[in-house]
Amino acid sequence: MISFVNFLLGRVPIRVVVLDDRSGADDGPAATLRCENDIAVVGRSGPGRHIVELIRKVRPDVVVVDLTAPGARLATIARLAASCPEASVLLLAPAIGPEHMEAAYQLGIGGCLLDNSKAEDLGKAIRRIARGEQANDA
Repeated sequence: MISFVNFLLGRVPIRVVVLDDRSGADDGPAATLRCENDIAVVGRSGPGRHIVELIRKVRPDVVVVDLTAPGARLATIARLAASCPEASVLLLAPAIGPEHMEAAYQLGIGGCLLDNSKAEDLGKAIRRIARGEQANDA
């Protein structure tokens, strides 16, 4: 949701879709991002639940993929990248080895954060990859 201040100033928020398997609205990355005035969560889905259709419909700037969600694999990321190449992908992972990072970057992800990163780091990473930079702490 766009903040009133951003609305008055004519600023457009960064549009984000979150792919995770948390059923509650008050947890996970989507809840964390509610506090960010310049980031709007425009969609949320679990893996395999029409995520490609959602991304094609809402055309996000960034897709946040929680790799701890069942079914969220590099193959899912490849499908996302192909369906909306203008969107950058940010992975949230408990840990990720160098070989998986290399494969993920070859698929065109914008960054990877540890899933236990601070809330402020998630917002910073989204802003970085929305600007075309990489964000990585995994």
